[in-house]
Amino acid sequence: MKQLRVLFLVIFYGMPLVGAAQSAAFSFYYKLEQAQLYVRWLPQDVAHFERVLDGNMQMELYRVGGAASLPEFTLLETKVVQPLAYTAWRSAVLPNEWDTLAITSVYVNELDAAFLQNGFFSPAYEEEGDPLLLRKEINNYALGYSWPSIERSGMGFKRPLDKGADLYALRLFPTAAGDTLLLDINVAAWEAPALPELEAKFKDKHVELKWRTLEFRNHFFGWYLDRSLDNGQSWEPVFELPLINDNDTIVGVGDALKYAYKTDYLPSNDVEVLYRLQGADFMGGRSENARIVRGKGGEDISKSPLITNTMQTDSNYAVIYWGYDPAWNDKLQEFRIVVTDTAGKAPEIALEGILPSQRQASVFMKYRSNFFRVQAVSRQGTILSSFESLVMMYDDEPPAVPRDFQGRVDSTGLVQLSWITSSEPDLAGYYLFKSYHAEGELAMITPQPLPGPTHIDTVNMEISNEWVYYQLRSVDTRGNSSAFTPVLALKKPDVHPPAAARIIKVDNSDNRITLEWTTSPSEDAQLYRLLRKTDEAGSQWTPLLEFDKEDFVSGWADTLVVLGTTYSYTTQVVDDDGLVSDYAQPVKVRLKDYGVNEPIREFTGIADSATRSIVLDWEYGASPREFYLYKAKGDAPPSLLKVLPGELRSFTDPALASGTTYHYILKAYFKNGRVSPYTEMISITLE
Repeated sequence: MKQLRVLFLVIFYGMPLVGAAQSAAFSFYYKLEQAQLYVRWLPQDVAHFERVLDGNMQMELYRVGGAASLPEFTLLETKVVQPLAYTAWRSAVLPNEWDTLAITSVYVNELDAAFLQNGFFSPAYEEEGDPLLLRKEINNYALGYSWPSIERSGMGFKRPLDKGADLYALRLFPTAAGDTLLLDINVAAWEAPALPELEAKFKDKHVELKWRTLEFRNHFFGWYLDRSLDNGQSWEPVFELPLINDNDTIVGVGDALKYAYKTDYLPSNDVEVLYRLQGADFMGGRSENARIVRGKGGEDISKSPLITNTMQTDSNYAVIYWGYDPAWNDKLQEFRIVVTDTAGKAPEIALEGILPSQRQASVFMKYRSNFFRVQAVSRQGTILSSFESLVMMYDDEPPAVPRDFQGRVDSTGLVQLSWITSSEPDLAGYYLFKSYHAEGELAMITPQPLPGPTHIDTVNMEISNEWVYYQLRSVDTRGNSSAFTPVLALKKPDVHPPAAARIIKVDNSDNRITLEWTTSPSEDAQLYRLLRKTDEAGSQWTPLLEFDKEDFVSGWADTLVVLGTTYSYTTQVVDDDGLVSDYAQPVKVRLKDYGVNEPIREFTGIADSATRSIVLDWEYGASPREFYLYKAKGDAPPSLLKVLPGELRSFTDPALASGTTYHYILKAYFKNGRVSPYTEMISITLE
């Protein structure tokens, strides 16, 4: 199951939402299972939940063929998006709480009191707040457990896969803003989503289970965990409902909340137990893939080591002795020594992999004050620590940091470095560090200390890196090192033009072409240009967009385009020395054409009580063959009222009933078969 990228196509579809997993109106999910296509649209706000309930949206499914730049669309299915009729649903409610919740959230105002009294929706429904918002939230939650309820609520559909269809396009329209949502469903590239690793630590009559959840939220809202005591012949659930981790997106609380945890108790240590993890997808199903672990419990360690003695050496090593009952040796994986520079502070590992039979070790002291602990690590992952023991460093006086570190690079690649030396009696010299990258640590390039105060280095002028970075530190005869100097960044004379930005994505609609590109891999890139030309003879590259590195944008929509014309796009980059890159590999594209013209504007109506008529007016810049006018009276569904000539921009509906509300929708039809979108429904009450 995949959560889809949603695009709002301009004019016909609205403003673009590029690279998003959901729109402001709906989240979309689909999966392929047993030769069926399942699609669900999940409303993000009350307005769009209500649009589905009122039947004010339509879905169209197309099969997409042809080349990517000139796709061909074949309409396969069209339907009004709305819930199953109340009578049909009420007479066949499924015997589970999810369908009960679904019908209640959709038809709460129509349900009989006995049904509501027996359900567990009514107490929550009486809470303060927006009742429609509560209905939307309950509907979104309940549908995650029941595919039939998704279809009954009008929130999705399924269809057998069409033979040979590798790509579908689904349109859902209109949103509350009048937009149309387009979803690309790539059947050929479908892969069942991966699952997190299921970690298991089997201990004495219990197991500690753990799995990551954060990176899998777009595919699964919860997790099924089952156990088997008969080698997978039968399974029983560990949780009554899928486990949901609502905490993994909390910022600034560390990594622990990004996992789900479960401690399960074993019947005995002699029985092998299997655990199976599956994701709960958003369409009432389980993931196609599963993670399975197996193991047995066993007796674990229960005592901590005891540090019996510590010794300090003049080479800044601490020798640590500890005691531990040899009877526990066969249950140990290793001993570890951890250290910190402050009592009670979280320690870091100083030495690991110490054999279970060993009871002493030598550890280099990296701090002036070293607080050591010995840890016993069992084969089952249990860690028990000794009390802290303080060992002081033998020599804690580092030499001074070198001063006035500077240099320059000439055109041949020679680097002349200099600094001011110190007069400390135990100074051994200086270590030089170097890197071609600003990020990360620099590597030491002098195995023996330099005497100073100058040094000549060389740099490779053939590689594209524009900068070289140096640091210097002092070292004394006992191995103590000073702090590093600040990083010295030296610019190489530039002889290489930068690399262009690569165009990675092109999309198109009825009236615009949208492009996305990467940054230049050249660190000295300063200026970016986007250029265009047509396939006409003699067409030259014309700049469309230019911006600095500081104002970098990764995408742009070209609206000055014409249907039927093929356009090529490329990029150029200029570096900080004025060198210009070659043109990037051009991309070609033509506009998609879904057969839809511009929308009708300013569709309004005015009631005239004296003549018992309603006057309708609209604006339209195109010249259609005719207009189709639809009308609805009161709560009745709309039906075709009249076919009007294409030159009309006004119509009077006569002989109407006073005290009645009428609803109108208008659509334009052209000689070439193209159409406009439906207008929004307008409602006028005749007093």
